[in-house]
Amino acid sequence: MASAYPIASSAWTNAASIAVLMVASHVASPHAHAQQSSVLEADARERRTDLARTLFAEGVQLVAEQRWEQAESRFRQALANRDAPAIRYNLASVLFEQGEYPEASVLVESVLADSTTPADIGEHARDLRAHIAERAGYVRLDVRDLDGADIAIDQYTLRDPTREVPLAPGAHAATASYGLRREARAEIQIATGEHRVVTLERMQHAPEEAVSTPSTGGERVEEQWWFWTAIGGGVVAVAVVIGVVVAVSSDEGQVEDPIPGNFEPGVLRW
Repeated sequence: MASAYPIASSAWTNAASIAVLMVASHVASPHAHAQQSSVLEADARERRTDLARTLFAEGVQLVAEQRWEQAESRFRQALANRDAPAIRYNLASVLFEQGEYPEASVLVESVLADSTTPADIGEHARDLRAHIAERAGYVRLDVRDLDGADIAIDQYTLRDPTREVPLAPGAHAATASYGLRREARAEIQIATGEHRVVTLERMQHAPEEAVSTPSTGGERVEEQWWFWTAIGGGVVAVAVVIGVVVAVSSDEGQVEDPIPGNFEPGVLRW
């Protein structure tokens, strides 16, 4: 009989201990879950960064081969995985090569406005901005009766349609759309150094369906007169890429081997 009490006491103690552990587990679990989530997020970031480095290196190699569209695709994918001034700068460079000045200009300005941009990348970005300014014509759209529409030039949607936009010399198209419905279109012809105001207003006839394939805006850029010029009896491209040596670094600041660009005047890091 006497032994029943210690046994009951021991059982109660064990049960109480288990209850305390369960309570402690529940109390500690939010912190544990937060730590686990943080580790998973850090791992995902590192994976995206590694992927961005790979895509970035591929883009630089494609630039060296002057395969602009493929390089653009790699840089866009790299940027989707890791935002960095060097990626934005290189994307701007290949857009410039293809005569896509509006987006190239926006990217250049974002690099120059970024407080994390290293000095060497900023210098290259200023050079690229100067190249755009030397070759561009400028258009401001007078948008009428198209409130809320997406306003685009050559299918690049403008953030602020009221501002003057730099364009590569040649043929372009401005459009206004609501979703898939195109409500307005204006053809643009622009020359280097020209400043024009172009009216964009609703079409009188039934609106056409907006096409999903990119607009070429007339001739391909490499077929237009301004892209090529004879020098010393030879033919060379006017719009030459700003050549760089690009190096990628880890988040800890360790710089890997440089990836050669065209002219190798410096090193870009991210």
